[in-house]
Amino acid sequence: MFIMNFKMALNSLRGAKLRTFLTLLGIIIGVMSVVTFISFGEGLKTQVSDEIRAFGNDFVQANPGESIIRDEQGHVESFDFLATFTAPPFTEEDLSAIKELENVRVATGFMLAANQVAVDDKEEKGLFVLSTEPTMLDILGLGVADGGFLNDSIDNDFVVVLGSKLKEQLFNEANALGRKVQIKNRDFTVIGVLEEYQSILTSGGLGGDFNRAAYITIEAGKTFNQGVAQFMEFDIKVTDVEQIDSTIDRIEQSLLNTRGSDDFSISKPEEFLTTINTILGLLTTAVTAIASISVLVGGIGIMNIMFVTVSERTREIGIRKAIGATNNQIMLQFLIEAIVITMFGAAIGVGLSAIIGLIVTALTEFSPTITLNSVIIASAASVLFGVVFGIVPAVKAARQDPIESLRHD
Repeated sequence: MFIMNFKMALNSLRGAKLRTFLTLLGIIIGVMSVVTFISFGEGLKTQVSDEIRAFGNDFVQANPGESIIRDEQGHVESFDFLATFTAPPFTEEDLSAIKELENVRVATGFMLAANQVAVDDKEEKGLFVLSTEPTMLDILGLGVADGGFLNDSIDNDFVVVLGSKLKEQLFNEANALGRKVQIKNRDFTVIGVLEEYQSILTSGGLGGDFNRAAYITIEAGKTFNQGVAQFMEFDIKVTDVEQIDSTIDRIEQSLLNTRGSDDFSISKPEEFLTTINTILGLLTTAVTAIASISVLVGGIGIMNIMFVTVSERTREIGIRKAIGATNNQIMLQFLIEAIVITMFGAAIGVGLSAIIGLIVTALTEFSPTITLNSVIIASAASVLFGVVFGIVPAVKAARQDPIESLRHD
C-alpha cells in the first residue's frame, strides 16, 4: 500500500512540475540554511580547537585586567577583552619575576608599539607593530621564511621582522631583506620575513594577524614609549605539563607581588577551548533556529499547495471512494504526497549545502563540516513539517463525500 501511494505521489508531482518546484523551494532553502549554518559552526569549532591545541598543553597566557570571567568554582564563563586595554599594563619587572619561577621554561611579552608601517610612498595602516623577544618563535611556533628573527646578538635595536602578508603589501615580490621601512618616522632595517601562518584565529589577547604584523625589539619599542616597556600579554611555556596548575598558582602569586593587585587574568588553552566551543555552540544554535524559520515557511507553503491539490482532485477522490477506498487510505495517499515533497526538498537542500561547503573550502582556508547529526536533524524536521502541514489537507481529502466528489467537474 505504501509503495503504491508513493508511486501515485510521484506521478502527481510529475504532473505539475512547476508547482512542485515552487513548493520544494521553501523546503530546499530552509534545509540548506540549517545544514549550512550547522556545518559552518562545526567547521569553526574544529579549526579553532585544532589551532588552540597547536599551542600545546604546556602553554600559559597572562593578560592585564580581569579579561576572563570565572564562576565560583573557577571555571571560565566568558571573556571581557576590553579589560586588557583598560587595566595597567605589565612591566619588565613582572616579566623578569615570572622567568625566574620554577617550571617556567620560557616566557615573553608583547608590547604594542605602533599600528602602521611605511616604505617610500607606500603606507600600511591598521596592523600591529609588536615589541617582543627572540623566544616568541619558540612559544608561538612561528617559522622564518627568509633571513632571521630577533636575537640577542643583534647590535642594532632598530631592526624589524615582517609577517608574510605585510611583506607582500610593502615590497610585492621584491626581496625585503636589508630594505628600510619607517615606523613612527624612524628607519628600521628588515632582517627577516616570517612564514605564512595558516590560521582563522588572531594572535591571542592582542587580536592581531600574525601575517600582517611587524616585530621589533623591546628596546626599540621602549623608544616610542618614553623608555618604558608596557606589555599587554605574557606568553609562557612550562617544562613539566603535570605541574602546570601549580605553576599558574606561582605566576599568579608573582604578579600579585610585583603589581600589588589582582587585576590580571591567567589561562591555558583548554580553558579557551571549552569556552569558545560553548560560545560557538550557542551561536550556531541561535543562527540555526533563525534559519529554521525558512523550513517553517516552506511547510506552510506545502499545506497551501496540498489544499489546492485536494480541491483539484476532488473527482479522483470520489472515484477512489466509489470503488472501495477507505478514508484512511485517502488520507494516507495525500499525507505521503506531502512527505515525498519534503523528502525531496531536504535531499536537494543537503546537496546544495555540501556544494556550498566545497566552494568555501576551495576559495578560503576555512572548511565547513557537515555532520551526520545535522543532516538527520534537518531531514527529520522536514519530514515532520510534511506530516504536520500535510495532515490537515489529507484529512480534508479523506472526509470528502463520494457522491458530491463525483459530481465535481
